[in-house]
Amino acid sequence: MYLVSENDSLYFVNSKNKAVKYKTDALCDLTIIGSKSRSIPAAASILGDIINM
Repeated sequence: MYLVSENDSLYFVNSKNKAVKYKTDALCDLTIIGSKSRSIPAAASILGDIINM
């Protein structure tokens, strides 16, 4: 049993990766996927990506 369908961008995220999916008016669905990292650096990287959009 899968929590997301094969058509979802989060389907290919495995236990070594992190991902965040946003639904926006301007960009529709936006998925940011990163490799294995510690929690604080990953959060800082995602925040930087959001600010630079």
